[in-house]
Amino acid sequence: LFICVYMPFFNAANRAECMSETIDVIAMLENIITQHPSHHVIIGGDINSELKNVSPFDPFWNDFMSKNQLACCDSLFPPSSTTYHHVTLGHKKWNDHFIVSDALLIGSKLSKCSILHDGDNLSDHYPILMAVEANVQSRQCDLPQPPQSPRLKWDKLNTTHLNNYTSHLQ
Repeated sequence: LFICVYMPFFNAANRAECMSETIDVIAMLENIITQHPSHHVIIGGDINSELKNVSPFDPFWNDFMSKNQLACCDSLFPPSSTTYHHVTLGHKKWNDHFIVSDALLIGSKLSKCSILHDGDNLSDHYPILMAVEANVQSRQCDLPQPPQSPRLKWDKLNTTHLNNYTSHLQ
């Protein structure tokens, strides 16, 4: 399973909302993994945490990785690297990560981990790259079709429509 994430950053003024969003996304990830127990997992993207037990998000990520036999691949990248650099503020952090199934790390299936600093990039995050060696076997995979959500016209939205839509998503 290849999963790309974009997590909220920690904002002390909206602490409860940030924590709630993070817990919700991690629960969704756990649900996806649980539905596909025979699959290896690669989660990549903007975690918005350095995963060094400093951020309030870190205990949730550590628990999630432990329960699902996942590991962060930061050690495979060059040391002293950063993936986030806000030039104006002078901030540098390692906020972007790959989190993978333990079996992929143990089997040495990962290589060429790098941070791409070159090229035109309008973001304050650098793209991260990881090559994965995989022997892919073709097989039929019948995934259930998700239920169709009602289409809303946002310019004609009223409270009843929004409440119906929200209850449909739950």
